[in-house]
Amino acid sequence: MKKTGMILLAVIMAAFLARAQAADEKSAAKGGQSGDDLKKLDQHLADAFVKGDAEMIGHHLADDFILTDPVGGVWDKQKYLQAIKSKTLKIQSIKESDVKVQKYGNMAVVTGMSDIKGKARDHDISGQDRWTHVYINKDGRWQVVAEQITRVYSMKTPPK
Repeated sequence: MKKTGMILLAVIMAAFLARAQAADEKSAAKGGQSGDDLKKLDQHLADAFVKGDAEMIGHHLADDFILTDPVGGVWDKQKYLQAIKSKTLKIQSIKESDVKVQKYGNMAVVTGMSDIKGKARDHDISGQDRWTHVYINKDGRWQVVAEQITRVYSMKTPPK
């Protein structure tokens, strides 16, 4: 009987943990209160980018989304999603670090660094980038309205 009770307790705990994880992911997508929620959502978006999941990404981009890329190009939502769908922009991996969140009511600024491996058309775009994502909480859901990416270059000798 004791063994059955332990098994039942383990099953209940597993179900509770699974439900808590699902609620945490839902809270991140719907605009929970902590900065960790936005960090998780931002990581989910990075993972979706690697998977080429344009539908998931599109769900979290505002209709008037604008991206400024590392070479000064400007992309709207449609152009960005099309590049992902067509695999014109193919990212193999993204490792984020130094992610910080600042919330201002229904708006938030998320900054961080990414070490990426990928290609844009046939050009290798692997390297480190600093980025800024601006989110708004619209209709109870966090959406990216602006993204700006800056390539990080190392300099062996300082400029004169």
